Amino acid sequence: MFSALLLAASFKLAFLNYGVYGIAAIFLFYIFYNDKIYASLAFVLATFVYAYSKGIHIQLFAVFSLAIIYSAKNFNVKLPKYFFYIFYPVHLFAIYIVKVFII
Repeated sequence: MFSALLLAASFKLAFLNYGVYGIAAIFLFYIFYNDKIYASLAFVLATFVYAYSKGIHIQLFAVFSLAIIYSAKNFNVKLPKYFFYIFYPVHLFAIYIVKVFII
């Protein structure tokens, strides 16, 4: 638990997106892994606190992700071992291109 708090503090100090909220969301899902209702309530509460404290009201749409998270039942997808090593930088580059040329 201390390591999670230390990680959250380092995210905040490094000015990374989501900071403590991102670590808290992951930690809440970990704590309430076996209880979907408590996990959902904790996530909704954390999202509301974050959205209203930062003035980022669009973050409230994150609550709808719970439907996707909990609709997957025994979702086993076999991806190649290095899939995310390629996917992650490619999707960031695609977002950058959209930002530069469209926005």
